[in-house]
Amino acid sequence: MKFFKREFSTSVQPQPAQEKSLGLQRPDIFNRLSEHDLSQIYRAGTVRHFQKGEFVIREGEECRCLYIILHGQVKLSDRNHIYHSALHNGDFFGEIGFKEYTLNIYSAIAVEPSTVMEIQYNIVSHLSENAQLTIYKKLNHLSVDNIHKLSNNAINVNRRNAELTSYIRRMRSQTDEFIASEAFQIILKSIPKLPKCAGSLLSKLVDDTVSAKEVTESVQEEPAVAAEILKRVNSAYYGLQEKVSSLHHAILYLGFTNVYQLILENSVKNILPQDGEYDKIRLHSYMISLISSQISSDCQKSKPLINGTVGILHDVGKIVTLLLKRRYPNIKEMVKMIDESKVGACLLRAWEFPENIIKIIEYQYDPEFSHPENISQEHKYELSILYMAHVCYDLLIGDDTVSTIFIDDYMKTLGIQQKDYRDFYQDKILPALLKNKKRLPEKICSLLQEQTAVVAPPR
Repeated sequence: MKFFKREFSTSVQPQPAQEKSLGLQRPDIFNRLSEHDLSQIYRAGTVRHFQKGEFVIREGEECRCLYIILHGQVKLSDRNHIYHSALHNGDFFGEIGFKEYTLNIYSAIAVEPSTVMEIQYNIVSHLSENAQLTIYKKLNHLSVDNIHKLSNNAINVNRRNAELTSYIRRMRSQTDEFIASEAFQIILKSIPKLPKCAGSLLSKLVDDTVSAKEVTESVQEEPAVAAEILKRVNSAYYGLQEKVSSLHHAILYLGFTNVYQLILENSVKNILPQDGEYDKIRLHSYMISLISSQISSDCQKSKPLINGTVGILHDVGKIVTLLLKRRYPNIKEMVKMIDESKVGACLLRAWEFPENIIKIIEYQYDPEFSHPENISQEHKYELSILYMAHVCYDLLIGDDTVSTIFIDDYMKTLGIQQKDYRDFYQDKILPALLKNKKRLPEKICSLLQEQTAVVAPPR
């Protein structure tokens, strides 16, 4: 949309003397300008009228215009809650660089019926020196104000981060005491263990030098697991013309990653009761595993097998706390205060899983309230991937439970090129899920179909 009447190729020419009595509306910032200079500004810009609740500019849209409020009130706001100002007559807002297109970092909304003047960036240089000086002085004040707001926001974020970190540490301290309790130990012992090969197999699979023969030997220790692998490779999903009877050939065909995910999926499923609450945990864990593997493949910062494994296992702490709530309803409220990630780590140690997997599970919530520099650096890529997987899953199901305070920093850590996490989801995760649509639960397929219909261009 073209906001302005025209662009000047030469300096604005002096106007006849009779224009001095035009009686133009004069904002306070233009008190020192002559009628001639004020007339130039009005001729250079476009005066627009906005109703209450109407957007003057929107966050994220391109802009290289300056806006002056002539009448009314405009509110500035943004998704990061840095800008929450109320502007009145004579206040400026908009692009302050005046050199090239930039994106609005906030939205401006009319709080009441308002009149606003728009001035395009390349018009200003054709105004009189007095008019230019007045405008650039105001822009300088705006720059200082923006820096002040950003600085205050950084201070507030750091303060809140310190408070959250302190709170989490207190909760973890309480969880340590609970883990040592008799009630927890009874629950822990009552949970069936995973197949013996699960932990040892994972240690082998994360070793780049492992051979298919070694993997086959580990799986052969568990006949039920071997049977499940042969059942999967001969299923209609793969559509093989000839049946595979050799476990070695089945493992080669499926690949190490798929073999291990199959073992984990079936093992974890078998230890859980079949009801709605557990089904929800299973679905969530399965999807986080798929998304984590995909992010790992795209970013190449960590092995997809490790991240897929973490995805499957990251909610085992919820299983334990759910069992506690059901077995001991009198302490239900206390159980809500337990750090599920630490409980899950304890269970994985009982299952004799590798310590690196345990640590990732234990620290999985840190990215929600900490900058990448403040999380475990040994596992920063795995923790970042798990965090991004949760953010993408929230987008998939239309939820917003995961904090995105440091999302840009984690995208940078993983080398993600998209500027916005929503774009990353649309460009990378959604297409990958659609390719595996046949393997996904019906509920997820329905969500994908809805989202595909929304983003698909009209025919």
